[in-house]
Amino acid sequence: MRNPVYYIYLLPLLASALFSLRSFRLNWPQPYRLFSIFLFCSLGVETVAILWKDYMFLHSTRWWHYSPNNTWIYNGWFLPQYLFYLLFYREQLNHPMAKKIINVIIPLFAVFAIIDMVWIQGPLTANNYTLIAACLIMTALSSAYMAESLLQKKTIPLHREPMAWISIGIFFFHLGCLPFFTWFNTLVLHSMASAFTFLAIVVTLNVIMYSLFSTAFLCKKYF
Repeated sequence: MRNPVYYIYLLPLLASALFSLRSFRLNWPQPYRLFSIFLFCSLGVETVAILWKDYMFLHSTRWWHYSPNNTWIYNGWFLPQYLFYLLFYREQLNHPMAKKIINVIIPLFAVFAIIDMVWIQGPLTANNYTLIAACLIMTALSSAYMAESLLQKKTIPLHREPMAWISIGIFFFHLGCLPFFTWFNTLVLHSMASAFTFLAIVVTLNVIMYSLFSTAFLCKKYF
């Protein structure tokens, strides 16, 4: 079993999912309620991926035998995960041009992710090409939201703006992960020690992102 330290991000993920239930209890706008469902789906995918890799009874039994490699689970999740983010930002951004650009990005990203998983890198290899594209897109969209917010004449305190916390989390996670995913193949081939160092950084960024998601659902805007 992997070092338990690498699973620590599951705690803030669970916390963010539980806190997000307030969006249903307090009848927040639909995008936030969908974000809550998305967080529980993320938690489910992470749980299945961990169990698949660490517990033989899932991938090796009397009736079947599959590879313990759980990369295919993460690769399969990338497409719905980032399509959700794209649709979420399409709802949150107000500028018509931003919405049009997202409408163009959605099919292009979907096609690229499928091609990468099926033909380029395959389901059992980390699809870092897809992740590089996703990091660039999410960094741009979260930046666009923050720029749009700064240009508004009305000042909204952070403790009353859940979308600001979500965008900050998405921005720092994807910007921080971009170097790791860009150099992933080289690190795995030539320096596993460096790869594990970067993996620890990614885990830390996950902790920060999900902690900021928790903060978003503790905001007072929709009381």
